[in-house]
Amino acid sequence: MNYFRPIPADDIQGAVGAKWAKRMGAKKVYVLNDQELYGKGIADVFEATAKKIGLNVVANEGIDWKQPTRSPCSPRSAPPAPTSSTSAA
Repeated sequence: MNYFRPIPADDIQGAVGAKWAKRMGAKKVYVLNDQELYGKGIADVFEATAKKIGLNVVANEGIDWKQPTRSPCSPRSAPPAPTSSTSAA
């Protein structure tokens, strides 16, 4: 049985993605991944390549697809808590 994979290997996909982002003018990137072996692997290679070529990587975080909000898992990604403000008259 012969096998042919038309899609490049995962490590190539992540590196090319980072280089493409830089070529498109990105200076800062925020990486979201699906926490699965495939998606996390590509995200990690993207992050490493992005740092190597001078992109500022803000974060590389996983999304929990089981949650209805599909929010990043890290609390640092959560929106800031509302603050109360008072005004002096």
